[in-house]
Amino acid sequence: MIRGLYTAGAGMLMNNQRMQNIDDNIENQRTPGFLEVGEHVVSFPEHLARRIDHPYGMPSTHNLGVLGTGVYITDFAYKMSPGLLRETGNARDLAINGNGFFVLNTPNGQTFTRNGHFMRDPGGFLRSVGGNPVLGVDNLPIGPVPEDFAVTADGRVVDSSSGAVLGQLRVVALQMDTLERVGQTTMYTSRAPAVDLTEGDRPRIQQGFVEESNVDIAGQMVKMIETNRAFSMNQRMVQMSDQVLQRTVNEVGRIV
Repeated sequence: MIRGLYTAGAGMLMNNQRMQNIDDNIENQRTPGFLEVGEHVVSFPEHLARRIDHPYGMPSTHNLGVLGTGVYITDFAYKMSPGLLRETGNARDLAINGNGFFVLNTPNGQTFTRNGHFMRDPGGFLRSVGGNPVLGVDNLPIGPVPEDFAVTADGRVVDSSSGAVLGQLRVVALQMDTLERVGQTTMYTSRAPAVDLTEGDRPRIQQGFVEESNVDIAGQMVKMIETNRAFSMNQRMVQMSDQVLQRTVNEVGRIV
């Protein structure tokens, strides 16, 4: 009975975390470059239950089957599919048409993002909305760039007036199962090394576009209903276990 109480409690904790992720996904459905987050759920170690008998004074055991002990979340998983590209007409908005991430330089090291809603600082350098410099293939900040600049499909930043190449955006490939989000931002770190994409593998960069989040709202609503039902079921199991334990303590003890 106590084991059942803890198993149901573990299910409630897991479903509560899933609901928080669903809320986060829905809230960020309009956030450029946001990646839908899910969970890796595994079960606690299972146990083989046995019954011990003593016929004629000789002990023997009978297998009753496998006994589960609940589930928990090991880590979070991010959806791989890209979001839709939305045209903005803003030259500082850049979108990756394909797989890959822009590279930003932050006080805590390099981070990665698909949010290409950039700005130009007073010194002419490209920065993210959080103020982090956008890095080029030489690992140096892109800039200074003039007000009138263009970005080619392969990521080269060009002065529209003179035609001079001012740099090339660094785009890297990451293993999606190694990503970790930085706080509540659209920036990510990776537990595995980033791989610089070569000319043949580089995705197309589209200027004047931003990538919408890849959140599937319909899928999240279905998941919300399933999670709510699972949470309620585990909650009822906790209540039932508590009632049985209460009767066991109060009534069985009184009869004895």
